[in-house]
Amino acid sequence: MKYLFTLFTGMLLLSCSSNTHFLEDASWLDGNWKREYNGVIQMEKWSKTENGFSGENLFVSGDTNVMNTYQIQKEGDRWTFTKSVAETDMQFSFALFSSNTDSIVFKNVENIWPQTIIYKKLSQNKMDLIVKGQDGTMQKNAALTFIRD
Repeated sequence: MKYLFTLFTGMLLLSCSSNTHFLEDASWLDGNWKREYNGVIQMEKWSKTENGFSGENLFVSGDTNVMNTYQIQKEGDRWTFTKSVAETDMQFSFALFSSNTDSIVFKNVENIWPQTIIYKKLSQNKMDLIVKGQDGTMQKNAALTFIRD
């Protein structure tokens, strides 16, 4: 019985991570999103492409600085979120864990922090970016609310 439960759970997780409707479900992410915090504007710009999404994270405080670039693409039978840190060779990949028309969840339990990245649609013009995971001995969570620009 325990074996069947484990097999069923594994199949369910695999079906979530290879979601065939992902591009349609996640289409709401496309666009320019911004939030203001302590006089600094943070922006996430997402573009739907033929094969997924490309994006960038910018901070505007006098100058505009690109901090990260993003790619969401299908690799084999799985969707992957890849974050590249600007002006470095550092890249971090997260596998699609689940998605529906209101949220996209990526996970990488091997990453130092965060291990989970969640994009959650709150309304047509509002979303939360939630990053969470274990950082050493400390559990850390952050929710950043963005408004469509």
